[in-house]
Amino acid sequence: MKFINQKSNQVEEEVKNIELLKQRFGQNKLNNCMILVKDVKDSGKLSARINQQAQLPFEFNVLILSRDYWPVIQEQDDTHSPSSVPTAEETQWLDEVQETY
Repeated sequence: MKFINQKSNQVEEEVKNIELLKQRFGQNKLNNCMILVKDVKDSGKLSARINQQAQLPFEFNVLILSRDYWPVIQEQDDTHSPSSVPTAEETQWLDEVQETY
């Protein structure tokens, strides 16, 4: 799913393409695409807000997916697991985020 990893300017380009396709094929046929685009945009905004407010020692990325609109994503081997379990002090930022949202 290359679309998930795109930057905001690339997402805007996809929105333009979808708008052109809507004109040709009709609004109803592309509603699901717009939901996917909205999910990616919302994910980016939330990630930026969390990173700005929590001031984490690492970049935190959120991915929001509307369950009924995204295709099933097969497992990939490129996941990164932490080498150790974080301590309570290291996860204090998560409590702050939970309180905020």
